[in-house]
Amino acid sequence: MKRYPTPVSFCAVLLTGLLVVLLSGSVDAGNLTVTIEAGDYLVRQAGDGHHTIDVEGFGYLLTPGTPKLPARTFMIALPPGASVVSVATQAHSTVGLPGTFRVAATPPIMVPSADPTKQSESLQQWQSTRDQVYTSDNTYPGRIGDYLGEGALRQYRFAKVRFCPFTYNPLSGRLTYTPSLTVSIDYDLTGSARPIVDAKAEARASRLLVNYDHAKQWYHVDKQGDMPTELYDLVIITSDELVSTLDAFVAWKEQIGFSVNVVTTTWIYDNYSGADNAEQVRNFLIDKYAQWGIEYVMLAGNFDVVPMRICYPDSANHGHDPDFCMPTDMYYADLSGDWDSDGDGYHGEYGQDNVDFVPEVYVGRIPWNQAGQMDSILQKLVNFENDTGVWKNRALLMGAFAWFEGQNHNPLYPRTDFADLSEFIKNDIVSTWTTTLMYEKSGVDTSYFPCDFPLTSANVVNDWSTGQYGVVSWGGHGSYGACWRTVWGWDDGDGVPEYEPPELYSEYFISNSEALALDNNYAGIVWSTACNTGVPEYVGLGRALMLSGAVGFLGSSRVAYAIGGWADKDDGLVATMNYYYYHYLLNEGLKVGEALGATGELYYANFMGDHVAHYHDLFCYNLYGDPSMTYQGLSYVCVDTDGDGFGDAGHPENMCDEDNCPDVFNDDQMDTDMDGVGDACCCALRGDFDHGTKGLVDISDLVCVVDFMFNGGPGPGCPIEGDIDGDSGEVTDIGDLVYLVDFMFNSGPTPPPCP
Repeated sequence: MKRYPTPVSFCAVLLTGLLVVLLSGSVDAGNLTVTIEAGDYLVRQAGDGHHTIDVEGFGYLLTPGTPKLPARTFMIALPPGASVVSVATQAHSTVGLPGTFRVAATPPIMVPSADPTKQSESLQQWQSTRDQVYTSDNTYPGRIGDYLGEGALRQYRFAKVRFCPFTYNPLSGRLTYTPSLTVSIDYDLTGSARPIVDAKAEARASRLLVNYDHAKQWYHVDKQGDMPTELYDLVIITSDELVSTLDAFVAWKEQIGFSVNVVTTTWIYDNYSGADNAEQVRNFLIDKYAQWGIEYVMLAGNFDVVPMRICYPDSANHGHDPDFCMPTDMYYADLSGDWDSDGDGYHGEYGQDNVDFVPEVYVGRIPWNQAGQMDSILQKLVNFENDTGVWKNRALLMGAFAWFEGQNHNPLYPRTDFADLSEFIKNDIVSTWTTTLMYEKSGVDTSYFPCDFPLTSANVVNDWSTGQYGVVSWGGHGSYGACWRTVWGWDDGDGVPEYEPPELYSEYFISNSEALALDNNYAGIVWSTACNTGVPEYVGLGRALMLSGAVGFLGSSRVAYAIGGWADKDDGLVATMNYYYYHYLLNEGLKVGEALGATGELYYANFMGDHVAHYHDLFCYNLYGDPSMTYQGLSYVCVDTDGDGFGDAGHPENMCDEDNCPDVFNDDQMDTDMDGVGDACCCALRGDFDHGTKGLVDISDLVCVVDFMFNGGPGPGCPIEGDIDGDSGEVTDIGDLVYLVDFMFNSGPTPPPCP
């Protein structure tokens, strides 16, 4: 038997010295410190002399009337079971920019109400806030770093910290830049320290969490433990009466790689408790999303089959004005948020309830209950996903006026032409496509932009019914069954657009009746930047288009707020959401429901401000359609369970490279020993260096580590098993030896599980 006298003696000496080091220091298990950085920045000056600051990767703090300054909310992963006790922030390397600046104010938020006094009050509040801030030299914002609470993405819990790298002193015009911010989080370990066995979040977590490289060690998938025996990435919730209509659709989804489970509301209500049916459905999803590996939830039926949650973002409005209390399906997507934190029975209140806008699952709905209608819509969805035709590279973009400058003798009304939105989509997202543009060309004040046709109902129905468009987008005013253009028809000589005398009038450009003329063989994805077109209680425009003209519809279930004078993709609210939805769907290639989830995540991180409107618009935009549907069609198929971009084995239709580690996120596909099994999968137990007794770390492993490090002995069979402390990827270093010695002789922590 080969003996190891020298290494063991060295180990004993090393242990003595290392114990002194280990015991002389203190490790605070309840503190996490992370430094976050601002990207490159650019200060732009507009023609009116105002400055705008752009920071790479940042949006803006959009509180009406205050300086429009860069901001971003960072998600910092917390250890499993951690609960935040306190958060401290420390700015670094703060410098003043030379010169003086005139930072533009955040534009006003337009209140979508038939009562003109509400809009006047909102504009007056904007002016009051602007006057108060800009007649002072107080630093704005008051805090560079701001803790906003906790949230979660499936098993990953995180703290939300907003970083504002620029501050502004309005009277003196001083602009100050802070390039980095250190965040120190004290926490208690009060919850379960065992992460959920759930690999579905890895790709998203790697993009969302600033400290993902550390967090993935905490939130491992324990492959040696019990794994779920039932996996369903797509769950369909419906009534008993509609189950049979889903057969062909389910067969299609399974053919292209999905595992589907159809669950009835009857079964859910019999097996799950809750204050009402909506809570019962949500409790079912909370219970099963990790266990079944659910990624997509399709609600087959209107709100009276699968209920929607009514939300009250304005905590002062508990139903007296139903326009501002909206039905939302986001309730079934954000399964970790506390939708009624204050326990008052009113969900989704801004400033009172803790909704984090990071979805655990992606949700869509087919908003019809009749079997024939359901069957027709589902077949249309199958046809679309199985279609790779060039017609999908055609877009119909429409923009109406929402408001005119100085409207009705109110000087605060800003000119707002939604042709700006269409131009951003055309130039940034579908620049290589064939596009048809329709803008306002009638009346006293018309759109500055050229277009293919004036925006009229006749032009819309004639072109859309024959144009074969994969994408249709518009901005204007909305009602349950139509979208409207506002026209300044004539002027009495005072240069002011007025309702009395009736210089302003409205005409619809698309309505339910026009939808009947559209070609269902070329139905596309429609986003309606307008009020009420997604209302579920009536046969609204969105529901009508799902019968004829659309395979996906995104519209507001109630009125929608907008930014007055919206003229930039980052100005905020519904038009900004519209822009980024198509960015994620088309530029990033996300699925139909994923694009809506990514839009909400981005909006919360980059465009929130101190106003209820942001919550309101995020709640009221729901997806009618299949959240798992691929826009591009099936010319490219990649069944990829762990979401790392490499396909699962056993799927002959896959066109992506085969994954060497199909159950664990492994985007670099490292395979050190080149045996065809990725390093992330070969690990059974960290510290089991010699594999002598499988599943056991003992003295022979310590001997082998020392022999490897100091005598050139053989390395571990699997590189990750030699990374005993879990902090250096796949490298065995002195820290691993210290960790192993502490574990074996000093009752130190157990080596962390394999990833």
